[in-house]
Amino acid sequence: MPPRRIPPLALATATGVAEALSQRLVANSVSEARLKWPNDVTVNGKKICGVLVEPLPPAENTPAAVVIGVGVNINNQIEADLANRATSLATELGTNAPLSDCLVEILDQVDLQVEAWSTGDPRLHERWNRTCQDLGRQLSIETPGGHVEGTCREITPDGHLVLEQPDGSLQTVVSGTTTDGQSI
Repeated sequence: MPPRRIPPLALATATGVAEALSQRLVANSVSEARLKWPNDVTVNGKKICGVLVEPLPPAENTPAAVVIGVGVNINNQIEADLANRATSLATELGTNAPLSDCLVEILDQVDLQVEAWSTGDPRLHERWNRTCQDLGRQLSIETPGGHVEGTCREITPDGHLVLEQPDGSLQTVVSGTTTDGQSI
């Protein structure tokens, strides 16, 4: 798989998780789950999920592959020192959630979004922008090339973040970490 396909796969996966969690949250009158570029899911600005996508090179008699790791706080008790930055589904719902049901719901939604990614469905790009918590927000990002700031305008179909600079110019960020004090 070409490396340029990895960021959109991570976003597709995170979108699937956000969709699944949102269905359960909204059914209980709680806020929706949102994407936080490049690979997190939040509820009310607090991290509930992280996604990691790693390519594996081919080995003898084994084709190249991609491993997707997803960590979701379902029934976790959030430590007091993390409570302003992290949450769990149980915390948001006020009760524990059935793990098997949550797993099936998440896998179903991730499967739908990854299928959209694999077929090049242009609506996937629209979904992750609609779900993105960062749109319209001032962001500060540490990139391999240094620190950048700007107002988030979109996530491109390639999974890159577009920031508007004070002079109105647009800067595309390929990879980085937002530095909003919310690192976990």
